[in-house]
Amino acid sequence: MTTPSYAELVAVRDGPLIVQLLTESSKALDTSGANVRRAEAHALYAEGLTMEQIAERFGVTRQRVSILLKARE
Repeated sequence: MTTPSYAELVAVRDGPLIVQLLTESSKALDTSGANVRRAEAHALYAEGLTMEQIAERFGVTRQRVSILLKARE
């Protein structure tokens, strides 16, 4: 009995390939992460932190924080 090739296994399998599932999950995680970063930036800014202070906590530039704050307006 011969072991089928990967190409044969993929052709027979029902549903999306694992790489497709990983790509979709990664995109969803990126989107969710961006939403959390925006919400955190807004919450910190509303509490009186400066964009510079938020940038330092996030490990990004002040300009990036400005973009995060504008993204939800």
